[in-house]
Amino acid sequence: MPRPKLVSDTEILDATRRVMLRDGAERFTLADVAREVGLSRAALIQRFANKAGLEKQVAASGLDALHGLIAASPITNKGPRQVIGFLDNVLKGLEISLLAADAGCAEVLRHGIMARLDEPSRVRGGEVADMLMTVVQGAATQGDRDFVAGRLRLALRLIYAGRPLEEFA
Repeated sequence: MPRPKLVSDTEILDATRRVMLRDGAERFTLADVAREVGLSRAALIQRFANKAGLEKQVAASGLDALHGLIAASPITNKGPRQVIGFLDNVLKGLEISLLAADAGCAEVLRHGIMARLDEPSRVRGGEVADMLMTVVQGAATQGDRDFVAGRLRLALRLIYAGRPLEEFA
């Protein structure tokens, strides 16, 4: 009979995100994660096969979380205020390091931005969404939600130059 799991997969994935943020997504090791959660490296290998398997599960859980945040942010209107509200919700509910590193999350987030752009900006919607994603990914490397949010508001003010400031509140 197998022993019961003392540490859940969710706890391991959360610890992996912390280690990736602290040590870097490229440099972390299974041993680092094992120390963080109090398991052996062998226990991680038994559950996730290898570092790539663990990274895949971290990305999948982040993508699931992002889909949940998008579903919880219905499109009721379009424009800068809606883009800011959507991105604020994402920043509150998602690990920032995923926004900087995971291509799947970036593409889903890009589509979420595109869906909230109003007509004048949708003409250049792909460019606007790409620009905002560049801001998110660059700012996310700082690991500070407020910094990312500030950079996004600044970028939107530049994109929507001439629009009333209350649209950015």
